[in-house]
Amino acid sequence: MRTQFDVLTIPGGGVARLDAHQDAADLIAARLAKPEAVRERMRKLNTLVRNRNAKGLKRLGYADSTVARLLQPDSENRCAFHTEYKLRTNYQQIVVLRRMARELESMDRINVSIDQEDYHYREDASAQTISFRFTAKPDKALRALLRRAGFILRPSRNTYERTLDCAGIAAASQLRDHLNKWMH
Repeated sequence: MRTQFDVLTIPGGGVARLDAHQDAADLIAARLAKPEAVRERMRKLNTLVRNRNAKGLKRLGYADSTVARLLQPDSENRCAFHTEYKLRTNYQQIVVLRRMARELESMDRINVSIDQEDYHYREDASAQTISFRFTAKPDKALRALLRRAGFILRPSRNTYERTLDCAGIAAASQLRDHLNKWMH
């Protein structure tokens, strides 16, 4: 359980208190913008270099001498500006920052729990899951409907679960409406 004195360490430097998580969310968003922009530029540049597109490189603002150097193949006759590990490392930073942003966002969410006669619905913000628990084993048609909506059976918990996100909430809402009509 987090307390108001917990801190959040931001990759690339910076520490934010979780009790001021809006400031932390803004800090994460600011830290996330640069790596995403760099990654997009690296991907665009690599594509142009691999396709040996001199005109595209010049449109990005590179001088003729730089374009010639970028298009010079290596010993294996490949052209690539950024090595794969740089892209991978940058992407790993982006993933960590996105995860931190989701965690902060989930702190604002409250858990939702709805008890019906035939099922129990729960949105668990801390576990980032949406779950349905039925009083009896659902029939084949209902199980197929749950699978189509992206819910997976977790036998250990005897629930059908899905990731808590906008698409999951929308699918669960439609499914609850359908269940309420179907079972009553």
